Order: sequence, then structure tokens, then C-alpha cells
Amino acid sequence: TASIHHAVVSDCVSQAGGGIFSSGDALMVTNSTVIRNRVVDCGLAGDWSLRSYSVANTVAVAGGGILSLGSGVVQYSTLSGNTATLECEGCPFDAVGGALFASGEMHVEACTLSSNTVVVASINGYAVGGGVGALQAALRMVGCTLASNHANGYWVLGAGIACYGEYGSCDIASSTLRNTSALCSLVAGGAVFGGFGASFVLTDIVIDSTFTADSPGGRIDTSLTGGALC
Repeated sequence: TASIHHAVVSDCVSQAGGGIFSSGDALMVTNSTVIRNRVVDCGLAGDWSLRSYSVANTVAVAGGGILSLGSGVVQYSTLSGNTATLECEGCPFDAVGGALFASGEMHVEACTLSSNTVVVASINGYAVGGGVGALQAALRMVGCTLASNHANGYWVLGAGIACYGEYGSCDIASSTLRNTSALCSLVAGGAVFGGFGASFVLTDIVIDSTFTADSPGGRIDTSLTGGALC
């Protein structure tokens, strides 16, 4: 078990898990701040990658703040100003989870995720989950605030939260999403996206979310259901 308590993790750079990378062991993060970390890739997909069969692309960049491939708990913590960026303009790769990427069991409680961003330069890649990206994961979020998280790319899935992939599940309760935006041409899920076989449950959720799109016929969409074409 990797345990991080009352810590500040800041200004780190890597290809996966900018601040914290957990490759399969149990991860516990409590009362900590994960800030201004970033993951970046120029299209090599390097030594670390996940095959995302849901959208037929390789996840080459993931978890600007935290990446967890096993079971994880993040409590009473702040993830802010983290970034996941894919710079290659023609690569068929995805960037997922500006603040947090999970592909396993993940419980997030009483946390603030703010001003995190996922960016994809390629027309062939997806920008997924400006705040949180969960691929074939069991994600539960309780009592959290997600504010001013962004996803920029030609294709965007969930500027705030994206939960996708076969057998995945997402349960979000007693949480608030504010000021989520996407700079894109095509998008599904302005604030929240769930799809490609993942189940989704939302309970007692407040969304005060300005969803914007920089494209012909762009619109403001505060829909929970996604499917917006802008």
C-alpha cells in the first residue's frame, strides 16, 4: 500500500501520473494537495500506455495529478492546476484525466478538483475527462466539488468527468460541478460523459456548468446526458 498523508505534491512532469503514479498497489491519499503537475507526450506512446478498445485509440497520456491502475482512495484533498497534454498533431492517441485517471477501483471523497485541463492537439485523438477520467474503472465520488475544469481538442468526452469502457461504473453523489468548459469541434457530455459500456449513477448532483464550444454553431449546453454536437 502506498500512503500519502498531509503532503504537497507540486510542479512535477512525467508521461503518466504527473504527481503520483500507482501501478497496481493500493493507493491512499488523504489531506493532501496535488497542484500544478502535468503529463505530456509528443506522440511516442512510450513505455507506458493503455489500450482503450472503447474508442480504438491508445491512451498515451493520463493523470495530470494522479494515475491509479489498482485500488485507490483519495480523501479530503485538493487537486488543482494539473494538466494532461498530447502534443502530437496527427497521432491516434488519447489524453485522459486532467486531475485524476483511474483504471481500477477508485473512491474519491470530500475533495476539490479545480482548474485542471486535458488537451489533445491531434484531430485523431480524444481529450477525455478534464477533471477525472475513468477507463474500465469502478469510480465513486462523494461530497466533491469540481470547478473550472476544461477539455480542449477536436474530440471531447466529458469536460468535467468521463467514465467509459466496458464493465466500468461511475457513482457520483452529493457533489457539485461548476464552470466546466470544452474547446472543441465535436463533444459528448458537456459536464459529465458516461458511455462505451460503462454504467452511470448520479445522486444529489448540482451542475452549474457553462459548457462552451469553439466551432460553427457552438452552443452553451448544461445537459447531464451529453450527446451534444457543437
